Amino acid sequence: MTTRFSSRSVLMFILVPMLLFQLTGASLYFVALPGYSSFLYPATKILMLAWPLGWYLAGFRPAVYKGSKKNWVLFGLCSGILFSTIIILTFFLFEPFFRSFVPALQGVAETFGILSWYIPFAIFLSVFHSLFEELYWRWFVFGGLRLLMKTNTAIALGSLAFSAHHVVILWQFFPPVIALLFGLTIAIAGACWCLLYQKTNSLVTSWLSHILVDATILTIGYVLLF
Repeated sequence: MTTRFSSRSVLMFILVPMLLFQLTGASLYFVALPGYSSFLYPATKILMLAWPLGWYLAGFRPAVYKGSKKNWVLFGLCSGILFSTIIILTFFLFEPFFRSFVPALQGVAETFGILSWYIPFAIFLSVFHSLFEELYWRWFVFGGLRLLMKTNTAIALGSLAFSAHHVVILWQFFPPVIALLFGLTIAIAGACWCLLYQKTNSLVTSWLSHILVDATILTIGYVLLF
């Protein structure tokens, strides 16, 4: 990283907006302006791509780890299977509760027009969007925060910011307390993915885990919707 990106104020100017982009976007296209979701959703993603890419091309580099890349596939798959098992067990234990929110789920799916192409959407979200989020949240945000603060603080702040937009989404289906509880579990998952990235020195590790988790959630969504 060049010296022009070494000051705290410059780092905060780069990173603080990144903590808020996805939360702000979700608040707009889910809550404030759902009628404009077809524009606001892709606009949010473009901003989330353009902002870090622009700074990267300008010379900014997030902190990276130089340790061994041993067992990155094993760590990724095992953590993803563990998280997915917990999700599946939770669903089956409380299936009547989750099914009571199917009308809300259908309403949001209709608003975004994904019912007729749910499977391609689920594949895209599980594989490509999870990679996008890992690059954004673990590589750039977490790596950038590491330049500003201690590792544990960077993990906590980055993971809470990662979970924030999920809370907005969950709030559309569940009561506030449940949405916040699920949001906390997502923050914990985000923290685990930061640790996996740090442990194995490979973003593919957290990506594999993220793919399995998203695929599990979207499979449950298919069961509920169809």
